[in-house]
Formats: sequence, structure tokens, C-alpha cells
Amino acid sequence: MHFEVMNLKLQKLLIALRAEESIPQAAKRIGISANYYRYLEAGRDPYRETPVKPSPTVLQKIAKAYKVDYPLLAKAAGITVEEEQMKIPFEHNVTLHQWYTNLPNEHPQ
Repeated sequence: MHFEVMNLKLQKLLIALRAEESIPQAAKRIGISANYYRYLEAGRDPYRETPVKPSPTVLQKIAKAYKVDYPLLAKAAGITVEEEQMKIPFEHNVTLHQWYTNLPNEHPQ
């Protein structure tokens, strides 16, 4: 994709990444519920009228699903990424690291 990620807010970035994929398809690809994905795109929980701020774990799932750098998503979400958060997941446990890297990025049609 050729768009400037650095200056996008998370909501607009998610919409751009999803492109023409449906919300249920995007949510399934990421591994979250469709309702939660809708809240992320809206930036608010409509029932509680509160902002929705995804956890680093959810951002990592989004990054993996759409092959986007985690630090860019974190910045778009307004999260400061510390150097420790930038490490490779499970880098000290080979079995868990292999499991994580083999997680499917996309679900079959």
C-alpha cells in the first residue's frame, strides 16, 4: 500500500488497511470480534460513549494480519512504543516464537 502511515490516526489507518474487505472479514483476519473492530474504526464504544484504545496485543495482531509495522500502528493509536516493546515476540523461547511466526495471517476464502 502506498499511503503515508506516519500521519494517520488509527481509525483512518484501519479503514485504509481494510480497503474493500468487509468488517467481519477484517475482524476474522485479525482474530478479534467484528463488533470490537467496528469500535476500533469508530474510535468509540457507542454503548458506553468511551474512547476505544486497543492493547498492544491487539495492535500486534493487526500488524501481523496486514503486514504493517507495529510501531507505526502504535503511533497511530497514540501509544508510545518503548524499546522493550519492539523486541521480537517470544525471542527467548524458540518453541513459542515458532508458534507465533506460524500463525496464519489470512483466512482462506
